[in-house]
Amino acid sequence: MARSRRAVAGRPQRVTIADIAAYVGVSTATVSYALNDPTRVSAETLERVRAAVEELGYTGNEAARQLRRGRSNAVALIVNDAANPAFTAFETGAEHAAAVTGHFILNANSSDNASRELAYLRFFESQQVGGIVIAPVGELPDEAIAIADRGTPVVSLGHLGSRSPVPSISGDDLAGGETAMTHLLAAGRRRPMFVGGPRAQFELRLRGAEQAAARRGVAVRALTLEAATVEAGHRAVCALSDDELAGYDAVFAGNDLLAIGVLHALIERGVDVPGRIALVGYDDIEFAQLAVVPLTTVRHDVSAMSRAAVEAAVSGGATRPVHREFPPELVVRRSTYLTAPA
Repeated sequence: MARSRRAVAGRPQRVTIADIAAYVGVSTATVSYALNDPTRVSAETLERVRAAVEELGYTGNEAARQLRRGRSNAVALIVNDAANPAFTAFETGAEHAAAVTGHFILNANSSDNASRELAYLRFFESQQVGGIVIAPVGELPDEAIAIADRGTPVVSLGHLGSRSPVPSISGDDLAGGETAMTHLLAAGRRRPMFVGGPRAQFELRLRGAEQAAARRGVAVRALTLEAATVEAGHRAVCALSDDELAGYDAVFAGNDLLAIGVLHALIERGVDVPGRIALVGYDDIEFAQLAVVPLTTVRHDVSAMSRAAVEAAVSGGATRPVHREFPPELVVRRSTYLTAPA
């Protein structure tokens, strides 16, 4: 080889393609082909160039490659509540899925702020990211649709309906609600309450629960809260009078954070769970099984969902936007049975 590592590594500037070419003893065009279109060089040359890249610590110029490709190999993930462990699990799955195709995940948290969400959308488009996966604050914003129309793939987390303007990924929340309520009814409960939050996914979970209950001639009372947090669930139960609380023998919480808040409020009020009130949550976050009374919950395959979302983004979306729903799975723990079935 034409140069030693010391001679190149000792230079104050970044290692360039020319340095790699001189080190290997080939033209700069050959090195460029090896880095950007390896099918155009021999296997032997490709191996030598890759070895030189590793040896010399060449990092390349991502900005230049981005200009040539028209977009970067980064995928933006915008969630509406990074404090929710359900999104933490999704982000982890997205990182793994992106790594398979040589992409990277840029995480952003809109904190349920529509203006912040809009700012992130515009920023990521300006950075020419390879795609955007978004869990919107409310309805999918018009700007996200416009960004997709301008050529940046956008994938939504949540059901957008059959006329969705972009690909979307979600769990089957309607079936999940039915699953949760069917389980409570099978346990002999006939006076259920649903505690949910402000988003469409909670409406679907409630609707599924109501359908399951109606088949047994049972009515579901619903509490829709302004937030879907531990604190909100705790406050909702604490606000009930003793007489009101006595009217229920089951609670289906729209997510595990709400369920944990409900659980702590019930325990503080001396209510036996599940003896007097059975409790089901949703999402199967890590804390569900670690709660003071391990929580029965409904989960979806987060790894498969995150993989599908990233794949849709990096593949440029879909010719015709497609919605993919993932089936629910019931995880039974002690909050619905004194001894959870094996």
